[in-house]
Amino acid sequence: MKIVVVVKQVPDPTVIKFNVEADAVEDIYYILNPCDKVAVEGALRIKDEIGEAEVTAITFGPSGCEAILRACLTMGADRAIRLWDQSYDGLDSSGVASILGEAIKTLRYDVVLCGKVTIDDTDSYVGPAIAELLSLPQVSAITKVQISPDRRTATVHRRLERGDREVVECSLPAVFTVDDGLALPRYASLPTYLAGVRKAVEGFDVKALFVDPGKLKVRAEVIGVTQPKPRLKKGPAIDSSLSAADRMNAMMFGAFAKENKSDLVEKTPDLAAGEIIRFLRENKIIE
Repeated sequence: MKIVVVVKQVPDPTVIKFNVEADAVEDIYYILNPCDKVAVEGALRIKDEIGEAEVTAITFGPSGCEAILRACLTMGADRAIRLWDQSYDGLDSSGVASILGEAIKTLRYDVVLCGKVTIDDTDSYVGPAIAELLSLPQVSAITKVQISPDRRTATVHRRLERGDREVVECSLPAVFTVDDGLALPRYASLPTYLAGVRKAVEGFDVKALFVDPGKLKVRAEVIGVTQPKPRLKKGPAIDSSLSAADRMNAMMFGAFAKENKSDLVEKTPDLAAGEIIRFLRENKIIE
């Protein structure tokens, strides 16, 4: 059985910072997308269960992407393929899916696994798009997969809302997008890790795929990156009709409070301070 896992490098959210003064992102360190790492683990578990299988990790990106492919190899993947051409830099998810789909066509495959979502742009487009390009059945957000003994069908479990589960039988070959609850990625044994270090990351000539230029048209473009605005939670406001002693008692013990919506003050610090003081005086919280 041939299993192809589509992976992507994403910024590490625990390291990345946003410089407010420079209005730019700093300290970018790339890692393997967490859902894609779970997909690799899912492929390796299928290999462990059925015995004979080959797991191939594939990605689209510059030379820095070899680090995440190396991570797949050290986990136990058999092959790693990197697709790239500088002339294709700046493609959106639609263009990347087109190139990946055409590349996978040149490979032998029974199962194609993708992460359900990427953490950099929360994009769930690539997996379903590859299924459409390859004219394959597709099941999304799976938490469990079982291959039939004849290897012609797969039974997959999907996580639904409110704790419900859906069980789907799907003919193979097929594309599955993996939920992060499918499996906990393994720590490879030392022999597996060393074997992965010695394996080569294969390059692939993207231009040889002869992808239709119309499929590579950029349909979505990032026009800016900003910090999210703070969202204030609803909280208890002290009833201004109470006496000073009762208001103090309410602040200490949470009694005599009524729910009011919070107001967000968006002004410069000196004007905002004046606005807050005015509010406190009008509500008789301070003299």
